[in-house]
Amino acid sequence: MFDFMSRILGGKSRPGGPGSKSLAKERLKLALACDRVDVSPQMFEGLRVDLARAVSKYVEIDEAGVKLKFDSSDRRLALVASVPVIGMRRGSEAARRSKDRR
Repeated sequence: MFDFMSRILGGKSRPGGPGSKSLAKERLKLALACDRVDVSPQMFEGLRVDLARAVSKYVEIDEAGVKLKFDSSDRRLALVASVPVIGMRRGSEAARRSKDRR
């Protein structure tokens, strides 16, 4: 998601990465979804980061691999998250990390 956002906001695409057609299609999908719920790309990225931080208090995750998307069906909009879990935290470790972040 971060690579996608940096490409949209003017970053360089990776060699062998998606072509301009697929990149334009991704930009259009994100723009339509964000417009539908009135969310800017910066706010969307902030939401992704905050969600990753909250989940990482309880389980070990690959924060760079967290992906969010808006999904609409039957006139309902849902925020769908894909969070790669690396491992589980022990009870005391989760509590300690929660205190450290305050």
